[in-house]
Amino acid sequence: MQKIFLLLCLAYPSLGLGQNVANEPTPIEILLVGTLRFQGFHQAGSSHTDLQSPQRQKEFAEVVQALSNFAPDAVFVEQEPSQQAVLDSLYQLESLGEWPGKWSEVYQIAFPLAKRMDLETVYGVDYLKLFSLSM
Repeated sequence: MQKIFLLLCLAYPSLGLGQNVANEPTPIEILLVGTLRFQGFHQAGSSHTDLQSPQRQKEFAEVVQALSNFAPDAVFVEQEPSQQAVLDSLYQLESLGEWPGKWSEVYQIAFPLAKRMDLETVYGVDYLKLFSLSM
């Protein structure tokens, strides 16, 4: 047993030959998706802005399918990290099929994508608090 251990100790430094000496990190692929704000856009019965219409729901499903081809291992949404517990609880309700009746891009795209990818959470990332829509 000691001979095997010694052999492994002697061979270990040579195992790295031909590898990246600089120990550069493996690049991470990031897919950034931007949407308009769905909140305030939804108007039931409108041929253009009814987000619950069968046609719009089909389109959302197609977007989620296309995004799932990227195979993300994390989904992030524009939400203050201090609100992560709220985001987690809403995602859990969505995952259980208890849809809270909201029409935002989080409910239409992010939650279904995370659910499809079997992710445990959707992460809130900070946004610029100083930004004002009245600019």
